[in-house]
Amino acid sequence: MILKKITTILFLVVLAIHCGPNGDKNSSTNQAVLLAIATPQDPGLSGIYASILAGGNNNGGGGAAAYSSASQSAISPFLLFEQTQDCGLGGTIHIKGDIDFTTDPVTGVNTSEYTGLTQTFSTCRRVFPVLDAENPTTMEMTINGVLTMDALSRVTMEPNPTPERAVMNVNETSRIRSNNYSVNGFLYPEFDLTFVRNPSQLTLENFGNPDTATITADETVHVSGTMGGQIVNTVLKYKVKFKAF
Repeated sequence: MILKKITTILFLVVLAIHCGPNGDKNSSTNQAVLLAIATPQDPGLSGIYASILAGGNNNGGGGAAAYSSASQSAISPFLLFEQTQDCGLGGTIHIKGDIDFTTDPVTGVNTSEYTGLTQTFSTCRRVFPVLDAENPTTMEMTINGVLTMDALSRVTMEPNPTPERAVMNVNETSRIRSNNYSVNGFLYPEFDLTFVRNPSQLTLENFGNPDTATITADETVHVSGTMGGQIVNTVLKYKVKFKAF
């Protein structure tokens, strides 16, 4: 992909050189085209939200972790957590911090609390959803950087979950912050954002096979906080299916 991009840029450079003498208007147009291709595009809030889906809540915003937990008869809470996860298309996420995980034996609600959790993304490549109700789609993202997360997540499994299909309802608040986070080469300005997922329903399918496992997310996400010194306060709604790992 990188080689293809470089080849495209070189082609346009040659084209711009040959077309330059035709006038300032053509020259300016060519320069604008080159700049658009060479400059990384801003993935928007979807790029930051990808960090929640990718790492903080174990590959799928609590999906994989919650399914695994619900399949066990006894859950022991733990505090110290450190793990390196492979990303589906390459690279890794290193996760370290305090996590308290419990399951209510009566209601079956899985509660996860993250305190000062750090996520280090090293060329982590995966396909993530784009949070756009009018154009529900996915995007391949390459993530680098370090961010810190505090979160409280409550997940309720619908009856009779299986590896082939499990449905869960999520109520979660996650605060994430970073000053060196980038997606697809775009470096975000320093941000401190809180994502509230409610209502959120995740449908997990084919979790017996990581190669074909998928998550269908139907969510309303409220985002607030600051980014680049600007106040952020918006609501994002989307429904899309994407690879779980």
